[in-house]
Amino acid sequence: MGSNGSAAPGASAEGKRPRAQFDLGTEPAPAATDCEQRLLAIWEDVLDIEGLGVEDDFFELGGDSLTGLTLFGEIEQQFGEALPLSTLIDCPTVRLLAKQLDRPAPQVQHPLVAIRGEGRRPPLFFAHTILGDVLFVREFLAYFPADQPLYAIEARGLDGEDEPHTSFAEMAADFVQLIRRVQPRGPYFLAGLCDGSLTAVEIGRILRAAGEEVAFIGLIDPRTSPVEAPWLYWHRPDAPLTRLLRWTIRRGRHARRRLGPLIGWHPIEETVERPVAGAKMKRRHAAIRAGMTSALEAYRPEPYGGSITIFASAHRVRQLSGRKPGWSSLAARWETHVVAEGHVQAFDTDLPRLGASLAEALAKAQAASAEGLSTQPSSIRPQAA
Repeated sequence: MGSNGSAAPGASAEGKRPRAQFDLGTEPAPAATDCEQRLLAIWEDVLDIEGLGVEDDFFELGGDSLTGLTLFGEIEQQFGEALPLSTLIDCPTVRLLAKQLDRPAPQVQHPLVAIRGEGRRPPLFFAHTILGDVLFVREFLAYFPADQPLYAIEARGLDGEDEPHTSFAEMAADFVQLIRRVQPRGPYFLAGLCDGSLTAVEIGRILRAAGEEVAFIGLIDPRTSPVEAPWLYWHRPDAPLTRLLRWTIRRGRHARRRLGPLIGWHPIEETVERPVAGAKMKRRHAAIRAGMTSALEAYRPEPYGGSITIFASAHRVRQLSGRKPGWSSLAARWETHVVAEGHVQAFDTDLPRLGASLAEALAKAQAASAEGLSTQPSSIRPQAA
């Protein structure tokens, strides 16, 4: 609705957009059960579209991970069922989702989710970020070739059945077993979002120790703060004087966050805002965040012997500029691609830049691996002495 109370162009009297605005190519299929009718009403409210059918695809209607979280929050409130967002990958319509809810004994979704399970290229495996969801990985499909398989591993505990991990080593060991069920032998291609970048590196370390080839590890805007990643700044981050300095930095950061808005200073956003989820899912997300935070605080990497490719925001590149040991504490060789100004923009306005850069780097790594060549780019810097 506009500020004068009139409906926006193309909207109904209630403010919803008509289904006819979307080129779906089919007539809306009516609900056949009470469950479908209730879900359809939720979809129309959350997506702000009227006249939907039970066969309409969530993603074709413009749905994304943030909209999905709102949708599943409403479903939890009305049905009492807290489903992982990745359910939408296999159940993107009201009809399929209703069948999932109507099962007398709902299946526990496997942590390894096939975003696209078919294709002739070696698969790319993504590790989840701090809240554990992986639906966002689907947005990378637009930038990869149609024959590129893509898998994502959501967090343990997201389905309410398992305890969340509290260590990157434990997560990596668990996820290696999941990956090898799909791809028993290398070469492996891995990636991780933000904190999940460290999980990807640990997965690569385990696979290399087992004698497997790891041809690519992509780190998508990993943390570079001295609070969360002190090993990037100090060779001995747990020495007494360094711990005191870390505490001082942490307290200073908390003070800036509290006082900044009062003096008109707003720091660059470092997290993506999430809609309100249902109570059960909020508790699960909080537990996963707590586990990942604990893992991050305790993480002290052993240098990975292979190469890593970092897709970073300019803010985090500046934050780490000139610092030692820097990325040499994590990997023997690395290269950095600046893909956005800030962390939030990397997953929003600068997503095309990030997606294109990731797809190009992956294609080069796959070609080099297929030819039996070194995957070290010419711009990769050697490990610091």
